[in-house]
Amino acid sequence: MQAATSAAFTFRQASDNGAPVIGYELRYVIPASSFTSGSLVKPTPYATPVSSYTLDETTFTRWTAAPAPAVAAPGADSTVTLADLLPETEYAVGLRAKGACGWSGISFLRLHTGEPRYTKLSGCVIATARMAAISIPTSRCCGANATGPPSGPA
Repeated sequence: MQAATSAAFTFRQASDNGAPVIGYELRYVIPASSFTSGSLVKPTPYATPVSSYTLDETTFTRWTAAPAPAVAAPGADSTVTLADLLPETEYAVGLRAKGACGWSGISFLRLHTGEPRYTKLSGCVIATARMAAISIPTSRCCGANATGPPSGPA
């Protein structure tokens, strides 16, 4: 099960003819079918919906970019966490590797974030604020009703 505002998945590090790849590109999107009539799910700066439910290389570059996973030894398992997601929302995720000869094909997956969990507080919660006293000196030239200490000799 995924958390309410983040999701994690594991992938196996790619190989470029036995050597580590140069880097990765990771992108995600809320598929358009998630935006049904009356849905509370709205586009955010973090995820812009694609115009169709087609998840392929033609739509991938328009998806929201996420921080690229670190490169590790070929064949090693790595876990990626996407943060700042909407709760109870379906996402499409795409990952591709860059090698010496260019980009690999894109591996796609779908995930669904969990529902938010709230903690009920017990007892009393008291909020307090501390105010500091500020003294602003006034000079004698302000008149007879000056309330501050005199400034300088009399």
